[in-house]
Amino acid sequence: LNPDAVILLFPGESEQVIAKAKQFWAGLSSIAAVQHDRVYVLTDSYLLLPGMSAGKIAGKIADLLHPGSPLGPAKGPA
Repeated sequence: LNPDAVILLFPGESEQVIAKAKQFWAGLSSIAAVQHDRVYVLTDSYLLLPGMSAGKIAGKIADLLHPGSPLGPAKGPA
C-alpha cells in the first residue's frame, strides 16, 4: 500500500508514544503520505467515542484531507 495520507488517532497518549509513531512513519520515505508531509496525528480525547462528536470528527478529518473544504470544522461567523 502507498497511502496519500495517514491519520493516526492517539487520544490521551503520551508525547513519547506520539514521537515514536512519528519517528516510525518518518522512516517510511517511500510512502507518498510521508513524501508529501501528510501524516497527521490527532490527539483529541473524543476521537474514539461514538455519538454526538461523530460530525465534528468527520469535519476534522475532511479538513485535513481537503483543506478549505466546506465539510471541514465550522470556522465561526464570517
